[in-house]
Amino acid sequence: MNRQVKIALLGRSGAGKSSLINEFLGKKKAEVGTRTNTTTKAEAYEWNNITMVDLPGFDTEAYPRDTFFEDFNLDQYDGFLCVFESKISESDALIFKQIIKSGKPHIFVRSKWDSARQGKTKKSTLAKHVKADIQQQFKEELGGQSGKQGLELHFVTVYPDEGSDSGLGSLQEKLAEILPEKLGDVWVRGVKAHSLSTLKKKRKSCAVFINYAAVSAGLGNTIPIPGTGIAADISALSLVFLKIRSAFDLADLADANPIKQARYAQIAKQIVEYGTKEGIKILLKTYGKKQVIKELAKYLPIVGPIIAGSISGVIVQKAGNSYLSDCYELALADLQEKIVL
Repeated sequence: MNRQVKIALLGRSGAGKSSLINEFLGKKKAEVGTRTNTTTKAEAYEWNNITMVDLPGFDTEAYPRDTFFEDFNLDQYDGFLCVFESKISESDALIFKQIIKSGKPHIFVRSKWDSARQGKTKKSTLAKHVKADIQQQFKEELGGQSGKQGLELHFVTVYPDEGSDSGLGSLQEKLAEILPEKLGDVWVRGVKAHSLSTLKKKRKSCAVFINYAAVSAGLGNTIPIPGTGIAADISALSLVFLKIRSAFDLADLADANPIKQARYAQIAKQIVEYGTKEGIKILLKTYGKKQVIKELAKYLPIVGPIIAGSISGVIVQKAGNSYLSDCYELALADLQEKIVL
């Protein structure tokens, strides 16, 4: 069973939580609105083993402070994003303090940073003021963590000016860093990459999965029964290709907008074609000689199954890494805005 990472977003409605969810999941799943009551209950959104939950405002008539933790079982979450716009309200401060005291991974997120204004004050100076205010407001809680985690504050916008940084990349990287290692890996594989660093981590994670799949396919090729070997290879590659496409947010590539650049259009076409079982069968034909040797080797006494398994592992490894390279190149081009998916 795949482990899911569960992230809760806290803060008043209208603070930008829904926009963050949509950006990280790479899908327009959460309703985005300017109304103050957009979120009136806990809303969970799932994608690629990630569950992001938009929690309603704290200390309201519907969800009073005395029962908030119990109502939403906050212990179930692996990490928290404490989202605010402008000043942190009194009710937000109360729940944020509880999260800090819990010792669970958390990050303060100043949303809608593109619209932040304070006269002619520079953004860098304004950011220092915001950080200083939070350090003062949560002085007691931040000082009582025994060094587990100091103040982690990020400034983000989902509508950056051309050439400016949205802050989403550094935010997702930091969350991966402060989550327990295995959960951080789940987060990296599932989240939509907003930074080159995250994209590279995705590639590394997929390469590890290819290794596991190659071993699995190798074991499936040790049985001296006609057809079982090719079936094991197809099964392994089907799963590998699906995992890779999902990791790089290319699962719906066939439905994406047409790609005008010839090179990337060709790569996208190959990714879609080889993503089907029929496409994998065609791909495996390019390893024809190896397939013949593998099938014949199965029937050799003692060493035959070992040879067959090794050949199968090499085939899955090479095919998987080639597919990974194509998906990475396409995702990199999308990140650098060379193409639009």
